[in-house]
Amino acid sequence: MARQSADFPIAVHPGEILQEMLDESRISQSALARHLQTDVGRVNEICKRRRGISAAMAILLGRAFGTSAALWMNLQKNWELSQVNQSELPKITQLRLSA
Repeated sequence: MARQSADFPIAVHPGEILQEMLDESRISQSALARHLQTDVGRVNEICKRRRGISAAMAILLGRAFGTSAALWMNLQKNWELSQVNQSELPKITQLRLSA
């Protein structure tokens, strides 16, 4: 279950975006895997939201789709942050740093 917070309102797994891009381009997961010279299982696990985007995969997807690697990394970061249940974290106050 997604745990959205006000800080991270958009909780979209990067695999959902990847699958949409594949569908719109009529490219199969197998074709993408061949193009990226990677295992189709890796692409499938990302698309099924079972695996995240690594930095290396972000670079490969950026090259393949003409986007930046940062786009894919930001999607992954936002997804991960949105999944944290902040009510289960200890209450921490901000450190007071001396000048």
